Amino acid sequence: MLLSAIAGLLALQWIYAPAPSPLLDEMAREPMRFPSPERMTVLCRLVQIGNMRDVAQWTEQIAALDPGYRPFANQIFALAKRYECQELLKLVNRYVTSPEM
Repeated sequence: MLLSAIAGLLALQWIYAPAPSPLLDEMAREPMRFPSPERMTVLCRLVQIGNMRDVAQWTEQIAALDPGYRPFANQIFALAKRYECQELLKLVNRYVTSPEM
């Protein structure tokens, strides 16, 4: 009730959860190919230190290497652009240790 009263007085609209990203859902449906373990390790280091500018540059380089990497690079870029470090780290760690590569 208190939050409703505050929202009414200040003309606020509370946002309780992030909206799902249709872009990420769409990219998740695309078949993904992954760069070499060495390149993925570089990405993992960049994410761990939180260097989103270099993560974005990494995605550009990877996508230029092989168009098959573009869906994966786009997903990484979308997360880096929104500074979602924890989500990026989860995603990268999953693929660094994944036998799919």
